[in-house]
Amino acid sequence: MLLQHAAPRKSVSSCLVSSVARKRQVPHRGFTCGGSVPLASTVLPDASPDLFLKFVSSAQSIPLRFTRTGNDAAREPVRARELVSALRKGEDRLVDIELGRYDNTAPGAFERVPMRLGQYLDWLEDDTRSGGTIGGQQLYLAQWRGKDEILEIADVVRPPSLLSPLLSSGAVDLYQSSFFVGPNNAVTSLHYDPYENLYHLHASSAPIVYAKHFVLLPPSVSHAIRRGDTQSSLRNTSPIELSLKRKPYEDSITDSPGARTQIFDVLVDASAPARSAEAISQHALTCVLVEGETLFIPRGWWHRVENVALPNGGRDLSKTAQWTAGVGWWFLCRKS
Repeated sequence: MLLQHAAPRKSVSSCLVSSVARKRQVPHRGFTCGGSVPLASTVLPDASPDLFLKFVSSAQSIPLRFTRTGNDAAREPVRARELVSALRKGEDRLVDIELGRYDNTAPGAFERVPMRLGQYLDWLEDDTRSGGTIGGQQLYLAQWRGKDEILEIADVVRPPSLLSPLLSSGAVDLYQSSFFVGPNNAVTSLHYDPYENLYHLHASSAPIVYAKHFVLLPPSVSHAIRRGDTQSSLRNTSPIELSLKRKPYEDSITDSPGARTQIFDVLVDASAPARSAEAISQHALTCVLVEGETLFIPRGWWHRVENVALPNGGRDLSKTAQWTAGVGWWFLCRKS
């Protein structure tokens, strides 16, 4: 049954989605939200591409999480090795690394630094570095068109199984595929995109631990969270600052998406306007993606993404690199 926010109704996605959304009333300032609001729309891995296309094109389009297949789980030990090996084929290529966060407009707070890809990979895989930052600023290979630059990547990174037949039939057009390769704690601030997005967490240095946390908000709350200056180059980025707080949690995890989400509280900065805080507290959805999972984000939906560490079940990860590699597949449906 489709995720409902009100009374149940028929939908083209009736075969896709199960579970029910939950909301919480919380204070306006300095509050916690989303910690117990898992993204309830979870989809089986064998969903039909045609049914998915109808869902994307419908007025009821909402975020969907696609679970892993058995093959995805079986390939966990080799995904990271395969991807790094493909990236190393182009390690002499210069790439633009984001130093700091692009939504920080303070002088010198953000810049794109050209760096050899191999140098960035060396830093990323160094288990002795601390915090995934340099001088307190995050380093992030974000929105990188890797498949266009290194041919070997196409051998290990392919479009999601739902998207491939739609591309082949001409039902959708691919705008671009963008790589987001970065360390634990790297953040992409709250923003929206003008394209449909199938975001796939392709690889993780430690699949059971390093993952991506999403906060999602519908376009209906745009008036409460967008920037006042609509002419700004950051007009698709919210000025509202969110952060995560790790809750005390048992030392083992389950494969339950809801259990993963419960590990974190979402905090809204106390300086946020009351109407912004209220909109987020009433409408935020959260989820955590692990390696092999995919999240559909409808165009216009606001989302914040952070690389996170899940409970490690007592494993010794002191000599393990701490990174994830996600790929955003941005596309638009063709009009019939």
